[in-house]
Amino acid sequence: MLDSGNQLKKIVWVIGLSFGITACEADSNDSTTPNTGNNSSQGSTDWHDNCESLALAEGKLGLTAIYDEDGNKIPDSQVNTNQVDWTVLTSESHGAYSGVGRYGGCTGTLIETGGDSSSPAYVLTNGHCVGTGLLSAQGVTIDQVANSSKKMYFNYYLENGADEYLTIDNKTIKFASMDGTDVAVVELDATLGELKDQGITAFQISSTKPSLCTQARNVGVPLTGVSSQNIGLRLSDCFIGDEVSLNEGPYRFVESIRHRCSIVGGNSGSPIFNKATGSIIGVVNTAVNDDAASSNDCVLNKPCEVSSSGEKTVESEENYGQYVDFLAGCFSDGIFDIDLSSCGINAKFSL
Repeated sequence: MLDSGNQLKKIVWVIGLSFGITACEADSNDSTTPNTGNNSSQGSTDWHDNCESLALAEGKLGLTAIYDEDGNKIPDSQVNTNQVDWTVLTSESHGAYSGVGRYGGCTGTLIETGGDSSSPAYVLTNGHCVGTGLLSAQGVTIDQVANSSKKMYFNYYLENGADEYLTIDNKTIKFASMDGTDVAVVELDATLGELKDQGITAFQISSTKPSLCTQARNVGVPLTGVSSQNIGLRLSDCFIGDEVSLNEGPYRFVESIRHRCSIVGGNSGSPIFNKATGSIIGVVNTAVNDDAASSNDCVLNKPCEVSSSGEKTVESEENYGQYVDFLAGCFSDGIFDIDLSSCGINAKFSL
């Protein structure tokens, strides 16, 4: 897991450049065939090479800034060097990402709910980001008073000082779970209209799962190991990889997305966008921490991929995210309502 707390530290940088022709399907629209099934048997690098090859053939090679110039994996200690190939965002260059910001030690994103100006404002983040500790591995949290010490900071650009952030208190944890997933929706102490009037952009949650090789974009607030003068929004482009089942300590994240966007602690909860449509197709939640290399497999900060036969493997070059499509139908007139027939929470958790 990847918030900036003691147990949640990670950085992974990966690039793969393969120039052969492959049969990998990589339509970047939300309506493509969902990425289902545990395909880890094909190896940790094959899917990424395949996606890169197709992107090259289509002239769509995205930023894959995750190794040094010689193609070597960068250790966590190099996070502040110019060897890291990611984009530092400014309000001038990327003002459209004002709605992605810091939420406590994680990242959160303002959700476009389709409501009017008086509708509540909600942010999307990880389940492991909303409490003072990790949630239970079973069950869900519904309508719980939010931790008053956590705030949402919009306009979290590198050039801005604390007085230039838009700081909003959180109000209610409308939904959170680490049971099979790692996702949360938090209501803020503001309306959607108030935030939009101050130039904050809201983002729609996709109602469909992404397909393998979808071109993706992560925007988040990396914190772990980042020097204070370098903290701010950063952007990394990558591809959606295989869907896998993860085991991390007591947690089972049964429909996890492989990806290779650059992440460190603080990126937890950050949105994975469909690069073509701009909708949210997932949230970053975990990866193998370099510091956990000597730990037993499948513990916190060293998740294992679990095959359909039960075989467990650690893929240290993979980062992981969680689907969010089941949340897309949980809003009516801008109000979050898990009892809506279109909301996937009840079915997913058998409520």
